[in-house]
Amino acid sequence: MTTYIGETRKGERVVSALSDREARDILAAGRRDEFAISLIAAFDQYGPRLSDGRRVWLHKLAVEAGAQATIPAPIGDASLAALVARFVAAASARKARKRVKGAGRTRSPSATLTARDGSPVELKLAGNASKYSGGLTVTNGKPYGDPSGVWYGAISPSGVWTRSRAVTEPVAALVAAFAADTAGVADAQGREADACCFCDTPLFDKRSTSKGYGPICAGNYGLPWGDVPSDAAPAVAPTSLATGTRARVPASACGDWEAEDALLARLDSRRNGD
Repeated sequence: MTTYIGETRKGERVVSALSDREARDILAAGRRDEFAISLIAAFDQYGPRLSDGRRVWLHKLAVEAGAQATIPAPIGDASLAALVARFVAAASARKARKRVKGAGRTRSPSATLTARDGSPVELKLAGNASKYSGGLTVTNGKPYGDPSGVWYGAISPSGVWTRSRAVTEPVAALVAAFAADTAGVADAQGREADACCFCDTPLFDKRSTSKGYGPICAGNYGLPWGDVPSDAAPAVAPTSLATGTRARVPASACGDWEAEDALLARLDSRRNGD
């Protein structure tokens, strides 16, 4: 069955029985030259919005590489698959909370991290309307369409990370570490930023500062939550970068549903310029 028919600028007709995704996977498995890599990266970034000029070459090169052959499915990474499962579980927990407490909208679960070179990295559960639905998108946290946005790729439910060429070694190392030791990385990142990497809520309750995240986020993402160590630092409110004063935030802010909702509303208002 013919799936794609196109024509190059020189008038060469290209006929393929492959979907765009199949052509992309065949090209990724069989070619490593710069042009092929650029086509793969373009497809990963634009998907259905890939230009006709790039699409015809995607199929042409795939056909030349043996497009009709059966390509084995890529093998996923178990730790990345487990990471995706954590975010899916967090989404289910938030939906359940919304039904019980009648809360407002729920945001897709996400984690905001910082690589060792200072690069921001956001992992976010893709929505139902996304072509990556059920998996995680990996970006620098900028909204879609922002010229300063960086797309690092997407992680499928089976743990296959389709990377873009923007992925650097520090970013790759951070994602791998987060997948292998989610609690440890979340703890370290939370302590460094004085805020939970999952809900972005300030950490100053003694229990939260001892773990780097709060009890609700721990429950949402399946992370350990125990007693406060006897040598834990006393609770101190975070310093405002703008005024240098201590912020007035409830001591149980991280993991407190009402505090999280209020913070999300303020963040949305700030992003929208209200």
